[in-house]
Amino acid sequence: MSELKPVPMSVKSPMDSTYQITLAVGDAQVEIPDRKANSYWIVVIDRTTLKPVYNQVHTNPDTAPDIGPYDADNYMLVVCSVALGTGYVPQGAFYDFLYGAGAGTQLDRIIQVNQQIGCGEVGKMSYILVGLLGPGRPNTPGIELAQTEYSASGPILTIQLIPADISGTVVYTPSRMGN
Repeated sequence: MSELKPVPMSVKSPMDSTYQITLAVGDAQVEIPDRKANSYWIVVIDRTTLKPVYNQVHTNPDTAPDIGPYDADNYMLVVCSVALGTGYVPQGAFYDFLYGAGAGTQLDRIIQVNQQIGCGEVGKMSYILVGLLGPGRPNTPGIELAQTEYSASGPILTIQLIPADISGTVVYTPSRMGN
């Protein structure tokens, strides 16, 4: 087997729905199926092929998405908000789902801002999570980025997908870069 090299991944979460939303894995771009304000773009990626197996826009901040058979350790989850108003921060089953996939302080940050400062001061937020799915959650922390200071184009999360040869199969794991 040739030398294994990390694969770059970039995720851009716009605070204005007319701006570009991006999920790039290596040289491939994943297309969002429908751009809606106050929504979450949810993509499940196979950790061996780095191909998306689930690609949906989620509009209900109270319910968890039904990712079906992809809630297994050979998949990673990418969640990217689109022009997220403060009234649409995750709660209930959706919050639990994100926390189970590795969400933490950055998710709690946007919820705290919503609860204590509110929409009169902060109109839009942005949230990105790249985490692992499957058993053992929430012991595996995800990689998150949140922004509350308005910038129409929104923040960009850059990570590396680190390869490991496991019994002859290459499996990629997200790793933080110096964001």
